[in-house]
Formats: sequence, C-alpha cells, structure tokens
Amino acid sequence: MKYMMTLMLVLIVSCSSTIKPKEVKLGVTDAITKSSSDFFSPGELLYLGNELSVLCKQGDEKKAKALIHKGHKKNRTKAMYWNKVASCYMDLKENEKAMYYYNFALMLSKNEKEKDAINNNKALLYIRMGNVEKGYLILNELKRSSEVLVHVNRALLSKEIGHDKVSKSAFEAAKRFAPKDRNIESLSETLQRDVASVKD
Repeated sequence: MKYMMTLMLVLIVSCSSTIKPKEVKLGVTDAITKSSSDFFSPGELLYLGNELSVLCKQGDEKKAKALIHKGHKKNRTKAMYWNKVASCYMDLKENEKAMYYYNFALMLSKNEKEKDAINNNKALLYIRMGNVEKGYLILNELKRSSEVLVHVNRALLSKEIGHDKVSKSAFEAAKRFAPKDRNIESLSETLQRDVASVKD
C-alpha cells in the first residue's frame, strides 16, 4: 500500500510539472525535419510573407523576428518562406544573415521558377552590398527566366551601368512575360526615350 501511494504521488507530481519549451533555433537541421501536417496553406504563407515584409521594411526587428520564429516550424522545407526571411534580413540590413537564408532557400528550391526568384533577390543583395558586378552576373545568368522581376531588374541595372542594348532586350523580355503590366510598359517607354535622347 505504501509503495502504491508513493508511486501515485510520483505520477501526480510528474504529470503536473511544467515542461519548459525548447528554444526555437533557426538552422539547417531544424529546417530539414518535417511532418506531413506541419505546413501553412498557400494563402497563410502569402499573408505571413506580406506581414513579414511590412515589418522588415518598417524596421520593426523585434516583431519581424518573432514572426519568423512563428512561421518557421510550419515552413521548414518551403524555399519561398526562407526567401522571404532572407529578404527581411536584407531590409533590416543584416546582409550576412540574408545571404545565409538565400543560400538555404536555394538548397530547398524544387523548381526553376523558385530558383530564379531567389537568385534575383540574391543579386539585389550583392548590389546593395556594393558588389554590382556580381549582382549583374547573376541577373545575366537568369536571362532565360520566366520571372518578370528578373528581367526588370536586369534592365534597370543594365541601364544604370550603360548597357543600353541589354537593358532594352531585358525590358522586351519582361513585356513578353507580363504583356498587360502597365508598370513594365511605362518603364520600357521611359527607357526608350532615354536611349533615343542619348543617340541624338
């Protein structure tokens, strides 16, 4: 009887004690483990990504990092989630972390469209870090991409560094992939006027 009471007491104490949650770490081993029911729907990921972008652009580092920790468990293997995280760190001017997460996103990417979007952002990071040449090389490697922003960024950077022919062909490629986008049309018209005025 005494033995039974002791056992029940131990059982009650062990069941009622609180277990401290493990600290969430963002790292390669965390991101590779997954469970089948552990993902956000595409709509939730879009919302989370947009909210994260807003917080990062506003410089709200504390809330942004809290949101990263909230979303990382459900998006461990989603390349575009880590692309958003990297872009957030780029907006927060934490370039080393941004580069780490862009590279991590590339490892997880499953198709060319994801790789192109991530490499586009990686090129922009190089440009922001002052390595325009490296950014330009990456964008030029993506010239066959179907990602519209790759062509827009390539066109703008080419224009900036004086490669007008490359810039014009990049804008034409962007228009092919997004023919009804007025922003691209407007940028292209401005570019053509600028190129024409230089030739006159």
